[in-house]
Amino acid sequence: MPLSNIETQISELFGITTDGDAEWREIVARQHCPYLGRVCLKVRKSQPEISIGTCTVRYGRQHAIVIICPFRLLERKQVFTARHSRNQTVMAFPIS
Repeated sequence: MPLSNIETQISELFGITTDGDAEWREIVARQHCPYLGRVCLKVRKSQPEISIGTCTVRYGRQHAIVIICPFRLLERKQVFTARHSRNQTVMAFPIS
């Protein structure tokens, strides 16, 4: 059953859209992040063995989809890469 049939603001869970049919019990049990290629690192503080898995959510009146997972923004383990052009430098911010 699509999670979108349930009242939720989650748009994507463990990299899978909530609008389509999926084996949610299996997906949540695996806790696999397709962007990291491993178990999702975003965990509950009260239960660190349980991954949260939320990648994107719907926000506002128009239900705009917003990325809330920092790992979705990574390229070569960095959110930004350093580039130089015409007296400007863009800094790199590595994620550990």
